[in-house]
Amino acid sequence: MTVAGTYQFQYAVLGCLDTVSVTVNPCAGCVKPDAGADASAVCQPTSTSKLTAVTSGGTWSVQTGNPSAAAIDANGNITGLSAAGTYKFVYSVTGGGITCTDTAQVVVNAKPIIADGSGTICAGTSVDLTSKITGYASLLNRVWTVSTAGGTAVSTPTSVSPSSTTTYVLVAQNAAGCKDTASVVITVNEKPNAGTDQSPTCVGNTAITTATLAATAVAGGMWTQVTTNPAGAVVTTPSSATSTVTGLMPGVYQFIWTNSASCSDTIQIIIPDCSTPCTKPNAGADLVQCLPKTSTNLTDATATTEWIAYSANPAPATIDATTGVIAGMTAVGTYKFILRTKGNATCADTMEVVVTVGDPAFALCNDGTTSYTLTADAGVTNVIWYNMAGVQVGTGSTLLVNSKTLGLEDGSEAFYYTALDTTGCTGESCCPIKFTTEQCCPVVPYCLPVGFKRN
Repeated sequence: MTVAGTYQFQYAVLGCLDTVSVTVNPCAGCVKPDAGADASAVCQPTSTSKLTAVTSGGTWSVQTGNPSAAAIDANGNITGLSAAGTYKFVYSVTGGGITCTDTAQVVVNAKPIIADGSGTICAGTSVDLTSKITGYASLLNRVWTVSTAGGTAVSTPTSVSPSSTTTYVLVAQNAAGCKDTASVVITVNEKPNAGTDQSPTCVGNTAITTATLAATAVAGGMWTQVTTNPAGAVVTTPSSATSTVTGLMPGVYQFIWTNSASCSDTIQIIIPDCSTPCTKPNAGADLVQCLPKTSTNLTDATATTEWIAYSANPAPATIDATTGVIAGMTAVGTYKFILRTKGNATCADTMEVVVTVGDPAFALCNDGTTSYTLTADAGVTNVIWYNMAGVQVGTGSTLLVNSKTLGLEDGSEAFYYTALDTTGCTGESCCPIKFTTEQCCPVVPYCLPVGFKRN
């Protein structure tokens, strides 16, 4: 009697009949259960989760076809989420001989796999950490620190200049919000010392044809000379730190002392033309400036002098021969520029611009709630403030900087100013002040009540 209804049965004895009826009433069927909300997505390597059914009295089971052999117990505790993908679980309730089901799931997102990197530099030079990470541009919310993930923040990972071998740590995430960590070890090799630049002076009209090279001795060191040297110069013992150079004539010479780690230092020797009197020009005082500023302006040359750049500068910087405008000082180090007499290259003076990374960047909240006030040096007037794109962002002796200041839209910028000094000459600040923006408000893991909004 598998169908509800009235069934009749007859009983016969010697031709006499009697009938009995049996009524089968329908059974109450089951109601589809509520397996509850899907579990929050997790990132690898998390391998556990939990589902909570709304309907009581049911049982959990694993739906076939999941990414790995996960398991779920009677209380909805899930284990074995060892592969990325979507896992589904069935909640069953049986009533009236019928089983009804509902399904809930948990998504396991794959974490990014960021490979470690490494690099080698010579002391006093810089390196771009981001170039050591494969697929760096595809990563999100990238944070660099020194030594450990909780170490000192690195404000300019595109240009770091450690003084000794240093480990840098990157924590970044993919579009699913899953994180991974990688390390970049930068090995710093010692830079040799080629000695002090030389500008020997004439004694009478006697030509100067020799000079002495005296570098700091290192194992495996070797002297070489640049290809632009005047022809004829010979280093007599190139593998010796102390050596004699012969065959010199009037001109500018550069000799390079390189160690076994391929780190080098250069010495410049200017041999004067002793047959021609020389009134040495004045190249001016040495300067110090900071990245990201890569240019500056030296004193104009006169009608009888011209500027040239030292060929062994840390980066291929250029200088205008007449105006002294320098561009291209993109790497940390000491840049040399020569002011020489036209027609007598050995009648010259040299000045240096030392480029450093500068102070760490100041961090500002990206919602505009924090600010920092920059103040120009005392005594200057007509102050105009700029970002590194040369866009004017303010005037006056102070500049209030927050995340809304022009240039900080992409999360990092630096600012400098131009002004008139006490003599009425125009100049600009040598070390721009750097800023970054960061998320200051905590991420709220729940919905705000209706009728309220976050500022």
